[in-house]
Amino acid sequence: VEKKAKKHGKKKASDAVAVHNGDEPMPIIPVLLFTYNRPKELERCLDRLLKLLPANFRLYVSQDGNDNSDVGAIIEKARKTHRTNVRHLIHVRDDSGATPEEQNNGWEPYYAISHHYGWAIGQVFKDEKQFERVILLEDDIVISNDFFSYMTATAKVMDADPTVYCVSGFNDNGKKELVSDAKQLYRSDFF
Repeated sequence: VEKKAKKHGKKKASDAVAVHNGDEPMPIIPVLLFTYNRPKELERCLDRLLKLLPANFRLYVSQDGNDNSDVGAIIEKARKTHRTNVRHLIHVRDDSGATPEEQNNGWEPYYAISHHYGWAIGQVFKDEKQFERVILLEDDIVISNDFFSYMTATAKVMDADPTVYCVSGFNDNGKKELVSDAKQLYRSDFF
């Protein structure tokens, strides 16, 4: 997710890319991890993230609702184990907005997720006005060793091409048996 440069004046490509060129300080890139009620997945995801998290990335964990005390304990354990500051955001769960038909179909959780995402992204950009983008993850994602270098490299593509809205590390067709070139980057109009 990227804020539009119009709100912040002219944007240089080097402003948001997490690459150290020797002369300029590395900008801080926020990583926003969403969680609700999967403590085991969160613990696994956090451990992997914090093992690989470069110094210029800042981690936020946004919890939807406060009905799972394990989440706070897992975040505190991660802070101590990895000696890092993980910012813990707690969203008041809100599943409002569904029509009666949607309620009958059990779609309220989708509204809760939507409200949570909007609130948490707003909190990150409110926390630090200089952020130009944010990396979004969910608690069941276990990132690969090259995740942060991939995000850094593709940030350059976003900066250079205004028609690129976002970058995704997820691919439904990314299974080994379906990939002919593991280094190929594909453009899609599906999101």
